Amino acid sequence: MGVNRSFPNHTPFFPNIDTFLTNHVFDGARCDITKVLTPNFQVTHSFAMGAAGAPSSYNFGTAFIGQQSFLSGNLDTDGNVQARANYAWSNTNVSKYQAHFSNTPGHSMLQLEQDYNGKDFNINLKGVNPSPIEGTGIFIGSYLQSVTPQ
Repeated sequence: MGVNRSFPNHTPFFPNIDTFLTNHVFDGARCDITKVLTPNFQVTHSFAMGAAGAPSSYNFGTAFIGQQSFLSGNLDTDGNVQARANYAWSNTNVSKYQAHFSNTPGHSMLQLEQDYNGKDFNINLKGVNPSPIEGTGIFIGSYLQSVTPQ
């Protein structure tokens, strides 16, 4: 501790040792247990016990990471399921999927995405909650082109 004279205005500087820089307010207890089963697969159990007014919760999660694919999923005590998947068809072509299924009406969603990276361009197609039967959903397409060789 002491005064750091490297500042031009000679402002005293005292290091913040052994202190969290963010203040997370949490009343209760939380435990996260992660087990790596193989170099590519892991599972996670999360328990949270809150104060008297907050219900306790449990979350189970898995993750698989391969050479071409990534899969991740979570399940909580309310019955919500979240899933993500990425698959690299090649170095330039990647498919991405995200889903959230909920017991609450209107809170479920599905997102499908396709990326193609060319030598000097990028194409992205995205569909959010697509329903070909009902003809609904949000569809987004983007094209990025470089205009200089660099």
